[in-house]
Amino acid sequence: MTNSIAIVTGCSSGIGLATAKMLAQNDFTVYACSRDPSAAINLQNLITHENLTNIHPTQLNVDNDESVKNTIKQIIENEEKLDVLVNNAGYGVIGKIEDLPVNEYSKQFQTDLFGPLRMIRAVLPQMKKQNSGRIINISSIAGQIGFPLTSPYICSKFALEGLSESLRHELYETNIITTIIEPGVVKTKFNQNMKFPQEYSSDENKAEAIKLKEQCEKIFDRTEISGIDVANVVLESLTTPNPRIRYQVGIEADELLKKKKQLSDEDFEGIVHKFFQDIMNIP
Repeated sequence: MTNSIAIVTGCSSGIGLATAKMLAQNDFTVYACSRDPSAAINLQNLITHENLTNIHPTQLNVDNDESVKNTIKQIIENEEKLDVLVNNAGYGVIGKIEDLPVNEYSKQFQTDLFGPLRMIRAVLPQMKKQNSGRIINISSIAGQIGFPLTSPYICSKFALEGLSESLRHELYETNIITTIIEPGVVKTKFNQNMKFPQEYSSDENKAEAIKLKEQCEKIFDRTEISGIDVANVVLESLTTPNPRIRYQVGIEADELLKKKKQLSDEDFEGIVHKFFQDIMNIP
């Protein structure tokens, strides 16, 4: 993958920023995309302080068809090839299903599912023309495990995993490989950007959502898994001739998914329920 051209979405902070840095340090030319240029100050600081001139900050809104099409077209015109797409942009919503209107799910899907879909559709013609390419979809253990109070995010990640599997089948006879990355809790600003319902059906539901946000802040603060750890796994998958379909990041993610394979649905549901209760009671 030396001298390869990569596009990474959601690069203003966290996993996206770490991935852009990791790829640039390993001789990729990186188009580091973010929705709001003013939010990408961390990216510009990285380029300046580490002299990573092969990173190109790029404005792109994955929710917008024209933004995606025009940006990808311009990158291909500039580089005449495209080797890697890392779909990372995303956010989360906290709240019970009864408190979340359908449009909150639509918004979540616009970014976390339709965003990657737009990007994939935009890059596929060039990758097919080359008969080569790598598509990395940053999912989550939430793409295989349902948790309470985060159903829009859960649904979008389950759907992203299904999209990834279907894409692999459709590209089976080509040299275009799709890989799914499933982190557990990662020390990023993800929790700070979570959204909440505008209205609650009860004071109890509101209190539970607020408490989960507070507990998540503690978990995000204590985790030893960083965006760099995820970026390392992205790089590993890109530099492996025949990468696995899925890579987990973090011992907790790996252990939970192993238990899901080993246990019945009913027994695993009990494990997840206790896991959530433990989270809500972290001192």
